[in-house]
Amino acid sequence: MQALREDRDNLRGDLDKSREETSSLNEFVEANAPDLINGKMRDHTVSIIRAEEAAGADVRGLEQQLTAAGAEVVDGGTFTKTTFSAEDPQGDLVESLREYVDAGLQDPTQAVAGALTEVWGVGSAADSLSEEEAQDVLKILHDHGRITGGKAGKVDALIFVAGEGTAVAQAREGETAEPAEDTGDYIEAIRDCLLYTSPS
Repeated sequence: MQALREDRDNLRGDLDKSREETSSLNEFVEANAPDLINGKMRDHTVSIIRAEEAAGADVRGLEQQLTAAGAEVVDGGTFTKTTFSAEDPQGDLVESLREYVDAGLQDPTQAVAGALTEVWGVGSAADSLSEEEAQDVLKILHDHGRITGGKAGKVDALIFVAGEGTAVAQAREGETAEPAEDTGDYIEAIRDCLLYTSPS
């Protein structure tokens, strides 16, 4: 019993120390972030994509940091609950996208991922879509409830802001990290999509 109490006290001490170190690090970052990042991303364009359940404060904070670093920040769009759904209630999603993505794709999930690749990859390759074509793709995705917002155009980097139901958020709160039901779809699709384009 005594050994258990000692282990508990040791763990509590380690936790308190870890909290103090984290607090000190956060204070350092808040105090020095402007000097550390000022102008570091000048002449770069960054697109922020967010999950529907992503906290607005998190997105705004990220935008502020990127802007402070000199980056131009654009809206990459917001994923909906059905962004990567295999269902196609209207029945014409894949057919509508075939003009812009691999004509051999039959699955709505793959078609949407391919379409987003084209939207995010404007200008990154000789055979990439024009901005006008990419906006047409976005309209199709909007009309089918697959994404809201967003702007097509060449960017240097994409950042995905996950929602509160994800494993990352749960781990931050000290909970067991179990991915939300749709998080795996998000990550898999993003992995398949073009995450970074070459700077001009």
